[in-house]
Amino acid sequence: MPSSRSPNSREFIALNLMPITPQAFNMTVYRRAAERGDQKPLPPEVKQYRLPPSIASEDEFVPFDVSLAKRDGFDAFACDSTTNWYLTLWYIANLLNAKSAEALPPDSYLCNSHFGDRIAFVLDQDALGQSTVELQPYYLRSEKLLGFLVGHHFRVAPGVAFDRRVQQRSLSLDQSFGENKDYYADQYGMIERFLKTYQAQLFPITLPDGTRIDVDLRMARLPAERLRTKTYVFAGNTTASSQFMGVKSRGPLRPLNNDSLICFMYRPADKPLSHDLYRALRGDTYGTFKGMNDMFQFSLGTEHVIGVPLDGFDKASLDDGIARMKGQIGSRTTLPLILFPWSRLDPDPAGKQAYYQLKHCFLSHGFPTQLVSLRKLRDRESMKWSIANIALGVFSKLGGVPWMVQPQHQKCLIIGVGQCHRRSSNGAINRYYAYSVLTDSTGIYDSIRTLIDERDEGSYLNGLTESIKQVLNDYRDQYDRFVIHTAFRLRRAEMKAIHAALDQYGDEDNHQHDLVALKFNDRNRFFGFATWNNSKVPYESTYISLSQRERLVWFEGLQYHNPTIRSRIGGPMHVELTYPHTGIDDAVLTDYLQDALNLSGANWRGFNSKSMPVSVYYAKLIADYVGRFDEYGFPDLRFDGLPPWFL
Repeated sequence: MPSSRSPNSREFIALNLMPITPQAFNMTVYRRAAERGDQKPLPPEVKQYRLPPSIASEDEFVPFDVSLAKRDGFDAFACDSTTNWYLTLWYIANLLNAKSAEALPPDSYLCNSHFGDRIAFVLDQDALGQSTVELQPYYLRSEKLLGFLVGHHFRVAPGVAFDRRVQQRSLSLDQSFGENKDYYADQYGMIERFLKTYQAQLFPITLPDGTRIDVDLRMARLPAERLRTKTYVFAGNTTASSQFMGVKSRGPLRPLNNDSLICFMYRPADKPLSHDLYRALRGDTYGTFKGMNDMFQFSLGTEHVIGVPLDGFDKASLDDGIARMKGQIGSRTTLPLILFPWSRLDPDPAGKQAYYQLKHCFLSHGFPTQLVSLRKLRDRESMKWSIANIALGVFSKLGGVPWMVQPQHQKCLIIGVGQCHRRSSNGAINRYYAYSVLTDSTGIYDSIRTLIDERDEGSYLNGLTESIKQVLNDYRDQYDRFVIHTAFRLRRAEMKAIHAALDQYGDEDNHQHDLVALKFNDRNRFFGFATWNNSKVPYESTYISLSQRERLVWFEGLQYHNPTIRSRIGGPMHVELTYPHTGIDDAVLTDYLQDALNLSGANWRGFNSKSMPVSVYYAKLIADYVGRFDEYGFPDLRFDGLPPWFL
């Protein structure tokens, strides 16, 4: 298959990086040789960096303990900003902190050990919290550019609940508490406001030798490229650019077995509402959805539907309802469709616990569930737009395949690795748990597999390595490539264990399979703007290079066929190649990014739902559920072999 690089003309994205001038300047720091094997923690004002034995030396860099101020036992060392970029970032963070203390009132900025090398400058504050813009030193390797990352952040005041007012102040919601379609333009406006308020007070910064460090008020412009937009595949290998219209006009890729069964479950008082839901799924109620039969080729006659009343939502009532359901269904594949008084997002703690208890109870019997809140069911306007997604959830959890995405690589297994550890009251981890979500590059869900569940960290890490190798061995005859997708939550030790698995498997396999690992972070410090349009939103599938291994990718953005913004567009995804250690060619990395972008369209949780690779998103959903089950003290579950119950 040809490279996925776009033939479009070159565009530029304004990265949220304000370059500094000059880029090269002299520094004097204080250092001592680091003692090998010394495990004593360094004081906060001392850090360790690799530096040359002397400034003129061409020998290999060696570790030194470094202080920015004079210190007993430390010698002065003259270097420049290019000697070690990590040291330079620490140096200019310290300069900015000192200038802030000199030029600003103490309540106008925030800087402490919790912030690391970031400084937050206050724009507004009230009882809800503080609206701030943060500066953080950063070296952009792709452009060899030193500067400050800049971005807005709303800091919630202690004791304030995360509600829609906070979301509004965080720019997620607009002034009417609807989705903020101007999210990018508002972020851009916050940066402009920061510059008007603080730039003249903070810059330039004068160095000891008289050099004046200033910032370029224009954000760094980076050349952008585009991946191909997603193509969806339906019945008969037909294709379309829309999930909903493709299923509607072409039919699902893989229909349900004819003996599949939907079991409506409800309290007796809610039975009339179950009839309303049934009619809506049959297509009798809303013009937005023509029914399960027309959409998914699955009729809702009596041969596919039964009903079981529930006495309540306590565990005893749920177990009784499951027993009565089992008495009717025999060996048929069945999805309980449950009318539920609360929702997962309900602020009522009792309702939230009841939700997770219900999910856990049915899963312990091997049944995924589809819950519909009574509040939503009674709201006709909400149901009008939700009924198609409810039907999609029912279809997918029963084992149907609504669509797949057209892959970049054939015969490529994507292994999404997630973890959900248990912590004691003092914060220490007392249970280490990791699992994998397996899909191929078409996005078709394969399975969940528990990788390791241990109480000891050493046993956990060793077991993680062996379990990853076992997955690769189990699928070695089916696939030519294995790509591991991890979320940013995985710790360094866990990443080393995964890389060890790939190293060992590659050696044992004589490198017959391509092995790649990518790390995804949707909560990153980067942002970017398309300054050529009023919305400031880049096109979906745009990406820029931050370094040889790092890309910033817009998994959602402007649509090529309709550039009108209809909902809030989230920020870009930071993607890092973590394996192989030697790196790969840019064109090869781009092709793996194309597969990742495609997988963001394989989300069966809803039509046009969250734009994140399902390998990562499904792992996050599972972690959320497992964490809640653990929080409420429910017994441990094994999810191996179950359909996608987390949708």
